[in-house]
Amino acid sequence: MLLASHVGDKVSGGRVVGVDVSRGMLKVAQAKANDLVKPGDDDGPGYAPVQFHFGDACAEDTPWHEPFPHHFDRAYCHQGLQFMADPIEALTRVRSALIPGGQFTCAVWAPVEHQPLFLAVHRALALDIGRPEWGELMLAPFAWNSKGDTRGTHAEGVGR
Repeated sequence: MLLASHVGDKVSGGRVVGVDVSRGMLKVAQAKANDLVKPGDDDGPGYAPVQFHFGDACAEDTPWHEPFPHHFDRAYCHQGLQFMADPIEALTRVRSALIPGGQFTCAVWAPVEHQPLFLAVHRALALDIGRPEWGELMLAPFAWNSKGDTRGTHAEGVGR
């Protein structure tokens, strides 16, 4: 519902679509949405409409993305990609649901050293495109040390 409040405040006519492989989590999400937005509230003040769909990002029998070809301007995956059986298939499906130029944000648990996809993008930005500062910005959320300071940590020297 946090996303629905941000979309509702910023995007006229925007909506949020949630997808999960757990029917139990979908019920929890729907209950929370129902508590915040009551019937007759026009989706509540500042909230975009929210839909929830059951789907496995990798499974052929739950093609959640097919009704949304090039539909979304943003997609977000929070702590799920590292558990998916076929992350490449999942990312391919997300890409097919994004409009050209759409943005994808993914949060994962492991440090960047264990994320070959992010390391490859970092290297491509730094070496192939010649924009090392873009690579550093992309890796900044993964950069930390035991003191919680993000300066001078993992992002420095990665891919060089």
